[in-house]
Amino acid sequence: MRDTQPDPAAKAVNAAALALVWGLATGLSAEALRHLGSGALLLDIGLQRLPDAIRAAERPLDAGETALFRQHPQCGRDMLLAASDVPIEVLDIVLNHHERADGSGYPRGLGGGDLSRAGQIAAMAAECEDLCWEHAGRPARSGLQALASIYNAGARLFDGDLTADFVRALGVWPPGCLVELAGGELAVVGDIPASEFGALSLRPVTNSAKELLDFAADPNRTVRVSAIEIVRILSLADPIARFVRYYLRQCGGH
Repeated sequence: MRDTQPDPAAKAVNAAALALVWGLATGLSAEALRHLGSGALLLDIGLQRLPDAIRAAERPLDAGETALFRQHPQCGRDMLLAASDVPIEVLDIVLNHHERADGSGYPRGLGGGDLSRAGQIAAMAAECEDLCWEHAGRPARSGLQALASIYNAGARLFDGDLTADFVRALGVWPPGCLVELAGGELAVVGDIPASEFGALSLRPVTNSAKELLDFAADPNRTVRVSAIEIVRILSLADPIARFVRYYLRQCGGH
């Protein structure tokens, strides 16, 4: 891959490193980590079976090209299966790294209940890494922006608990994530001021008794806190987080 596809090879190394950090943060065993790292390195090996015009395209693909591109996870699995000594866990990761929890992924449209823990971690790591690269018509995002995108998709496309575990382990708080402060208040993280490293701009959602605040009375209220005041991040799979997100949407918020 490094000889023929330098960008995908670099992405594979980065995604593997990210997946391993993610796996450690979520408590995978040593054996599961070995499978995860191997699978993440080989996620896009199936791209080698695609025509150069599709693999190296710097424009949006048409419908036929997209359908062909979406077969690369199956191609990758078939290539590795032919090697005969690749663990089934690695094959699973390669085949399912573009599947999504809501069934909107490919190549088979599986749902979250059909996806392994390691497979979902690899999928999130690969997506996070991919967002940091420029694509046709889409600029590259910063690492924090990419992590925010993964977290905010955790209620639909990814496993919200695994995402929250990773964010918690990193100790960074991407914009849009719901956190609990030392005083018991819930708040949504806003943009991080470039001039105030370590300080976070938060939009309070509840008071210390977990009573919802009245946004109509103060729609633009924000507070500035140190990251050490955050005691936990809420998974978007958490019923409280789901309710808070619904409440914010009703109020015209995040």
